[in-house]
Amino acid sequence: MKLNKNTTYLWPFQVLSIIGIIYSVYAFSWQTILLFVIVGHALACIGELVGLHRYFAHGSFKVNQTWHIILVMISTLALSGPVVAWAGIHRSHHRHSDNETDPHSALHKGLLVAFFANWWYYKHTPPELISDYNNDPWLKFACDYYYGIHLVYILLLLIVNPYLLFPLYFYPGIIGTILSSTINTYLHRGGAARNSTVLAWIIGGDGHHKFHHTNPGKAIFPYPDIPGIFITLIRKD
Repeated sequence: MKLNKNTTYLWPFQVLSIIGIIYSVYAFSWQTILLFVIVGHALACIGELVGLHRYFAHGSFKVNQTWHIILVMISTLALSGPVVAWAGIHRSHHRHSDNETDPHSALHKGLLVAFFANWWYYKHTPPELISDYNNDPWLKFACDYYYGIHLVYILLLLIVNPYLLFPLYFYPGIIGTILSSTINTYLHRGGAARNSTVLAWIIGGDGHHKFHHTNPGKAIFPYPDIPGIFITLIRKD
């Protein structure tokens, strides 16, 4: 697939989401905020961990066409850039893991740079890394109209109920970006992938990161693996 731009700027949507989250802290009760976090975390796990990571980047399981389209849309709205761009960056990470050409190496780029590597903007990888998606019309649509999809989704939520922006857009996007950034930094500290059972409970099964690098094609990670439960329900292979 030939991306129609070399860089996708994420910061307008991310800044908007951060402002929305800050506002929510002052505008809502702690019980409501907790609900936003729970719903946001669930959607982040689907968009970031199930969709972007295990399904699109690694192709570790198959779904029917309906779920394919749903995952395209949820993953596009994850505030992590076009799906194919994210998949390409992640495949490059596995190909060059923890060396100087790793796009988000905590060892060579520093923890702070690695943590924010997927924030603000996304530079796209060589097209050969995502050539298996060349003929996917839904991914092409989601890539070509990345900004429009976000704007239409925000507008629809505003029309239905503005408060839905918090649990269905602001919180999932920022939580998902934090989850993937934590994996890229803390679980690669010292220059090698490692596992963390504590983070596995917080992040999802992706806390078992050394396991993942050893078995990149596995759809289900060791317990606890909340995204794996969802994958079991929707996979068709």
